[in-house]
Amino acid sequence: MRLQAGAVFAGYTIERQLGAGGMGVVYLARHPRLERSVALKVLNDTFAQDYRARARFEREAALITTLDHPNIVPIYDRNSLGDPMLWISMKYIDGGDAAAMLAREGGRVSAEWAVRMIGDAGRALDHAHRHRILHRDIKPANLLVERGIGGIERTVVTDFGIARSIEDAETNSRVSATLAYAAPERFAGGPTDHRADQYSLGCTLFKLLTGEPPYPRADDAAVVAAHLHAPPPRATQYRPELPHGLDEVLATVLAKRPEDRFPDCAAFAAAAREAVDRSGSTVAGQYFPTDSGRRARTEPPLIWQGEDAETALSPPAGYGGTGPRESIPSATGGPAHRSSAISAQPRRFTRRWALFGGAVVAGGAAAAAAGIALTGDSQNSAPTDAPAQAPDVPGELTLPTQVMTIAFSPDSTLLAVGGKDNTTRLIDVHTGAESGNSLTGHSNSIRAVAFSPDGSLLATGGDDRTARLWDAHTRQPIGGPLTAHTNAVRGIAFHPDGSLMATCSDDNTAQLWTVQTRQPAGTTMTGHTGPVRAVAFHPKGTLIATGSQDGTARLWRGGTGVASGAALSGHRGAVRAVAFHPGGTLLATAGDDASIRLWDTDTRAAAGDPLSGHAEPVLAVAFSPDGTLMASSSRDGTVRLWDSKTRAPVGNPLGGHADAVHSVAFSPDGALLATGSADNTVRLWKVADHR
Repeated sequence: MRLQAGAVFAGYTIERQLGAGGMGVVYLARHPRLERSVALKVLNDTFAQDYRARARFEREAALITTLDHPNIVPIYDRNSLGDPMLWISMKYIDGGDAAAMLAREGGRVSAEWAVRMIGDAGRALDHAHRHRILHRDIKPANLLVERGIGGIERTVVTDFGIARSIEDAETNSRVSATLAYAAPERFAGGPTDHRADQYSLGCTLFKLLTGEPPYPRADDAAVVAAHLHAPPPRATQYRPELPHGLDEVLATVLAKRPEDRFPDCAAFAAAAREAVDRSGSTVAGQYFPTDSGRRARTEPPLIWQGEDAETALSPPAGYGGTGPRESIPSATGGPAHRSSAISAQPRRFTRRWALFGGAVVAGGAAAAAAGIALTGDSQNSAPTDAPAQAPDVPGELTLPTQVMTIAFSPDSTLLAVGGKDNTTRLIDVHTGAESGNSLTGHSNSIRAVAFSPDGSLLATGGDDRTARLWDAHTRQPIGGPLTAHTNAVRGIAFHPDGSLMATCSDDNTAQLWTVQTRQPAGTTMTGHTGPVRAVAFHPKGTLIATGSQDGTARLWRGGTGVASGAALSGHRGAVRAVAFHPGGTLLATAGDDASIRLWDTDTRAAAGDPLSGHAEPVLAVAFSPDGTLMASSSRDGTVRLWDSKTRAPVGNPLGGHADAVHSVAFSPDGALLATGSADNTVRLWKVADHR
């Protein structure tokens, strides 16, 4: 049964067909209640009428819905037990699949791009394998390309429709996987495990690199025989310019015996990344590795020359890999030319950051790898093997979005940057490159970021009313979103021992959370009569400070969230920032009246007169780790430094930003000050030059 546009199926309104194959049809459909489109996969009648197939589908659909990972297409809903048809609704990925991308790119893509896709897919598969679930049909048609601003954002895996539990005794699925990508053990009749998916991912990498499957043969029997007996092919035989190290990686991942392959997909992807890094690729507009020791770098957003950015990644036929077989033209040439979607070209700097005269200089290649342009003075720089020269203005990272919030990791090596584009990026402070994949999952602007004291966790909060916890090393989410707030999450802070986390919201409240369980803890902090815009823990964890649009700051007991004393009043307008002095004796507050006030945390009394100098609202304050300096940033586009003891300004305002400066942060080692602005930039300053 084929559905026409406008038809209603299971409550969904059909908009158009996305793809069709031997298993069923995928439609773009409108959710009956939510204002969003979904990919609706309806299996053929024959599956619904076969009780074995129906039982298998029901069981496997239940398995798939347990998977929650940013690189796996989420399942929203599925048929009930009594429905005459079998169907599932999934997130609609408006970007097409890798098979269609290959056709557009002339049959093959750059090594940098291919390895990036394999890394994303490998993370998804390892997550599924940890949940004891195999995919069993990895191929380009089942890797969807989710479109970000100007190009690729990430790769997500779809069509777990023939997934099986690893414990399942019946390992030979009756639904055929694509032979070109199937592991040899699939044909030998014995059990298969997670390494079969890894083999298929290796075949997919070979296809992305060369435009051909590993064993192109005249018929199916010859393909099966080659998987079982032929030695792994060399990608450089098809493309001599590819890094030769990739041949070694492919030989391992395509090994006939599962035990000779990598232990997991992450190890495979890391080895492929390492091979590309060692090659030192410098193809303009593509991923730029900077040193072989760093992996999982992202490439800049890309567009195709001659194509409109809105249509370059239109959904292809065969969305979600519904057909059991695919047919992609063989490569007849190199990949299509691509150009960076970032208008400003980064300067060419040395690979290491160099600190001069209050500036930070980073490798332009590394910055390009993150989709971030690094700018300095307008003069040409020295060659990359020559000593770096001090630019006239501070080091600057240009991002594709407004910078809303920033935070350093405890070891000062990473800078978390939350953006207006719903994304958090982790920037390697030593190279200027984005470290690992961007953190995506929020559906609105990121307003707050914070590292746990031990650096193992990163917390984010956004306008989508949620907070999220991430593993800072793997960049993977930990559980689902935290949803106690009913409005935007504006601030996040960790207790000094890492056991608790505090969030604040435009719903006029702040909330404590137990980090280990991700459940609310203590009492919801109520008392403010306006949105709560900032939250901070006392250095000893004994107090929590909040600042509100109602013009007050409040103090709460650190372990319970119970109010501690009366509100701190004095600002003429919203309080947008709060920060404790490292010694714990002072609290700084700042806000719309363009002033900064200091308070004695013991007496709750004002400590001296307000600090003034900014021409517009003060949006952020921070103390240096040694407590000698305080930094403030403003909507006037400037950053000011203050002597914490004398309250006097230190030097001239730090200028250069072209818009409001939303966030300031000192590195925990005290060496750097970072500032993030609505002008899409982060600037880094050497603190020693401003004392």
